[in-house]
Formats: sequence, structure tokens, C-alpha cells
Amino acid sequence: MRHALTDWNMEERCHGITDVPLGEYGKAMAIKLAEPIGRQKFDAIYCSNLLRAKMTLDLMMGIEMPAIVTDARLRERDFGKMEGNTHRRGMELWPEEVSAWLADHTYTMEGGETYDAFTDRVQDFIKQILRDCEGKTVLIVAHGGSLGAILRYLGNRFGTVGIDSFISHACYADLEILGNKMTVRDLNNCEHLRELEK
Repeated sequence: MRHALTDWNMEERCHGITDVPLGEYGKAMAIKLAEPIGRQKFDAIYCSNLLRAKMTLDLMMGIEMPAIVTDARLRERDFGKMEGNTHRRGMELWPEEVSAWLADHTYTMEGGETYDAFTDRVQDFIKQILRDCEGKTVLIVAHGGSLGAILRYLGNRFGTVGIDSFISHACYADLEILGNKMTVRDLNNCEHLRELEK
């Protein structure tokens, strides 16, 4: 599940590791997440230690949940000097670097986390979950980048076509892993947000 929107998301400002809270619309989105997520019982919940992910879970606390484990490995990628800037502002300040970054998501902005280091830490997390949580129902609450890295890893490991997908804000995927087989039951489900979009 991906965290709900922040005001910085609405302003299209980059905030990989910058710890900003949910905005008012994001709070309404998070409350709506309780409808589909609350129908499922979880054995374990793992959450990024960034505020926007934790707030999303807090606003769903009306549903029955086990203890939440925060894990820094689920944080978004650190985008270095782009943090706090819009793409437009970044293009004004560092046009060549930002052009390279927008053209190739593996490019590292000055002061940022390399793509390989980011991928390695997220994969370290999901490998542990696969090892320690076999047979359990687990909820992972994170960010667009870290969820994308998890989906890519799982898709490669289980040979699932089309799993390299984007998860929208306050939306979720539902995956079932049994032995050496993974079934994608749902991917980027946002149905619960339809009323908010009217």
C-alpha cells in the first residue's frame, strides 16, 4: 500500500526522504483506505519510518491491526539536491543534471542515494519478509519508489509478467505467494477513492 498525498505531492515538489506530513486531501484518502484494507486480517504490518506513511496508517487505526514495525529500509530514495524542488525549479537550477535524471531513473542527483544502493536496501527488506513471514498475511506501507523496487524484485524472482507497475497514492496491490508461485490478485487498486474524485 502506498501512502496518501502530501501537500508537496500536490505542488509536485520532490520529497524522497524529506519528512513531510499528509495534507488535508491526503488525510481523507487515508481514511478511505480503511474500507478495503480493513476487510483483511494481517499477521504483521511493516511501515516506512517516514511521517507520510505512518500518518496514513494512523488514520486507518479504526480497523483491527497487529503491532506496526517501522523499517527505514522502506523509505523513499534520497534525491539529493532535488529534495524540496519542483521539476521546473530543478530545470532552472541544474538543467543538465535534471534532464539526465528525468530521462534515466537510475541517474543519481548530487547528494542523493544511488539507484543501486536504494534497490539493495529495499530488496534486503523484501528478502527478509519472504524468509521470515512464510504463510503469513503481511501489509507493507511504503512509497512509490520502494514499492516499485519490491514489485520488480518479486516479478523477477517469480517470473510474473507485468508486475513492474506504479502504485498510486493511497492505493494498493494484493499479491499471493505460495511456494515458488506468485499470483497477482490486484494491482494498483484505487476503487475506494472514487467518491473523493467526484
